[in-house]
Amino acid sequence: MKYCVMYNLRFETPTQGDKLVDDVKLKISGKGVWAETAVTKGEEEGYPTRSFAVWFDSEVDMNELFEFVKDRMERIPVLKGSRVSK
Repeated sequence: MKYCVMYNLRFETPTQGDKLVDDVKLKISGKGVWAETAVTKGEEEGYPTRSFAVWFDSEVDMNELFEFVKDRMERIPVLKGSRVSK
């Protein structure tokens, strides 16, 4: 079985989104991942968005990243309509 974390987040500034993507990449470095990690940049209602999807070999790694992203969503904070799932 493979495990996935996906998010689509809206930010006040592009820099906030880019920083989170960089932080997530550092967090998953060295983890067992399956397939290529997908990152996309976009815009929604005039605000920058970042979408990210990563597939793990380990449920523990998935849960760790999910909690990490949820924590960052509160600290940044992200705009209404943002979501993360596993």
